[in-house]
Amino acid sequence: MTVYDRWHKTYPKLDDTPCKCGTAKHLLYPSAKHKTGDRWEVVWRDENKKQHHRNFAKKEGVDPEVHAEAFNKKVGRDSDDGLTTDPASGDSTFESYAESSWRTARTHGETTAIGVETKFRLHVYTDPGNPGRSRRGGPALGHHKLRDLARRPSLVQQWIAGMKLADSTKVQVINRVSEVFAAAVDDGLIGRNPLHAKSVSRPDPDGHEAVPLTLAELDALSLGLRHEPGCADGCADCGPSRYDVLPYLGAATGMRQGEMFAVDTQQDIDFLRRVLHVRRQVKIIKGKEIFAPIKNDKAHDVPLTDDDVVMLSEYIRAYPPEKVTLPWAKRDGDERTHVLLLSRGPGLPMHHKPLNARWHAALRRAGIPDDRYHMMHVTRHTFVSACLSAGLSVGAVAEFIGDTEGTVQKTYSHMMPDDRDRARKAKAQFFRRPAADESKAGDVR
Repeated sequence: MTVYDRWHKTYPKLDDTPCKCGTAKHLLYPSAKHKTGDRWEVVWRDENKKQHHRNFAKKEGVDPEVHAEAFNKKVGRDSDDGLTTDPASGDSTFESYAESSWRTARTHGETTAIGVETKFRLHVYTDPGNPGRSRRGGPALGHHKLRDLARRPSLVQQWIAGMKLADSTKVQVINRVSEVFAAAVDDGLIGRNPLHAKSVSRPDPDGHEAVPLTLAELDALSLGLRHEPGCADGCADCGPSRYDVLPYLGAATGMRQGEMFAVDTQQDIDFLRRVLHVRRQVKIIKGKEIFAPIKNDKAHDVPLTDDDVVMLSEYIRAYPPEKVTLPWAKRDGDERTHVLLLSRGPGLPMHHKPLNARWHAALRRAGIPDDRYHMMHVTRHTFVSACLSAGLSVGAVAEFIGDTEGTVQKTYSHMMPDDRDRARKAKAQFFRRPAADESKAGDVR
């Protein structure tokens, strides 16, 4: 590996005239390429002995994508490790590599694969009718060569700044794009992931803290769910419905919405041992409902209280479970039948769209903010809050909700009792007297 000065001759002739690039002590003689293109050239051979070269405007520095000497050192290290590759592979565009090498090799579930395809098509790849722009009107990445993106992180920063999405959704797209860059680095196509450059700043994800519901809010929400979304505010005609139980069921079990929809009364509820097995969920793929494995494949058990058992028993008596048959795992998967606790009629599982509309209306009736932070997932936060407040460990809570300890720590750390709370509780316990001994407290307390 060698760094050459393209602009000046290595072995000038006796009659050559020096140029102004040098000094009195160090004369430089112009070559035929003098001041054309980048000055510094790195030449090396790959593991197949094929020669390659790459030009740089700058010689000295630490960035192998910008400085010739740094790149030369990197090629030397890669050569020692047997990792040198043909740099022409870096000429692939982001879109061609992502589609031909990355997306086809992913083991995503069908829902995730559809989500990735949609995000890339709308926000990363170029709109055929609007060169350089995405289908949503922001800057596109797909048409740029991988090598150019790696060398110029500013292109990636412009894409982030111009993406027409909320910050929390931007982060999701950026994380997927970063996975593509990471794969290209591992494949030896580029030297670095430009999203990791110091000059690139990512938007902060939504910093909204999870807030649980109070018991009074659960009660009000349950009453609100009795009404159709179009009912007048003063409606007194609507009585109990199959939806009333949902706030209590979510707060008692911590299940996600799709997991609640898939509870099989014959297989999943163990009334004798007071345990609820969470084994599957109902998902929607391109408009079709299916049964699918739990998120992250974390099937789990939730302990039930006596009150939970009574609640479930009374609900089953009022609304007999329905047999529902759906494909398993994908739209054309093998059909499976489950006797579902929750349904919207014979043979029909609950569906998130009509339920969410009813939930929005119930929030307004209950005087609870009608926003995305108070949709059905808030009952999961309520379950976690109750468990942490009672002193359960992070590991136990993560097990009961089918999540990781890291996620529980990140999402719910503000709900965990701190040392001050524990001190207050300990002192209150120490100084608590039986009712008959209250008179002995004297003037000390």
